[in-house]
Amino acid sequence: MLVGCAGLLLRSATNLINEDKGFEAGGVLLTSVDVAGVTQGGMIDAATDPARHRALADRLRESVSMLPGVNHVALTSAAPFGGMEMVSSIRVPGASETIDVRSFAVSPDYFSVMKIPLLRGRGFADEDIGDASPVVVDEAFRQRWFSDVDPLTATIDLPGESADGGYRPARVVGVVPTLKHAALDEAPGLASVYRLDDMPGFFFLTTLAAQEPASIADSVRARVLQIAPDASVGINRPLEDAIAATLAGRRALLEAIGLFATLTLALAGLGLYAVLSVAVRRRIPELGVRMALGASSRRIVRLVMAQGGVLILVGLGV
Repeated sequence: MLVGCAGLLLRSATNLINEDKGFEAGGVLLTSVDVAGVTQGGMIDAATDPARHRALADRLRESVSMLPGVNHVALTSAAPFGGMEMVSSIRVPGASETIDVRSFAVSPDYFSVMKIPLLRGRGFADEDIGDASPVVVDEAFRQRWFSDVDPLTATIDLPGESADGGYRPARVVGVVPTLKHAALDEAPGLASVYRLDDMPGFFFLTTLAAQEPASIADSVRARVLQIAPDASVGINRPLEDAIAATLAGRRALLEAIGLFATLTLALAGLGLYAVLSVAVRRRIPELGVRMALGASSRRIVRLVMAQGGVLILVGLGV
């Protein structure tokens, strides 16, 4: 039973690892950068800090992209398996009240670095940056709000500086898959909206490396601290490691049950050996007579193994 349970858990773990995440983690280094002391309770001046942070973030992206072994670098305000989530209230056609969504401020090449496929439309381009920048929504958002219309003809209202109460219209230009954000087996949650916007005081660098991403982690950290000496670097590890960390509890359970199953199987084998050994010793006279009548040693072994096999089959059946 324990061996069977261990096998089922192993298959479940394999299925979980192969679960579609909506992106490809291979080769991506995830680095969190806090330039405003947000993680230490720092405050952001809405009048001056956004522009300063945007300029600093652009310098960081350009500098890190010049490191050897780096293919592409993108920025995002929150990353899958980064331990952070940003929620915004937006307005959509047909809804009487604002709705909450996961909100991501990203750079134009974010979808390419994370290998997030486009299901409809297009991603962001450099010329989209501006006060009227468009948005990209995920499949969960499309199914919830644009299931009966073409999402590429729709607009949503984002929080912003405008005369109509703080919202501005934004065109939907693309649809991407719904991503896993905190766990591979997470239940469907809030839909997601991606926008081009100023980087907040805390953001993530997603670096696509040409080699093992762990090998460039120290170089990326050094380059960040060179450009922004007052910044603090939190997470700085391959995205695959961040995903694997969420499976640590399952892995420990699987290893424990696998160990108990192996020990139990060994004990069962030892018990079966003892039973057959006693049975064979009791039948030595019978086996001697069989050999005297012409039975070969191979047939005797086959006879004993067949009887042991019956016990094994009955046990497996039970």
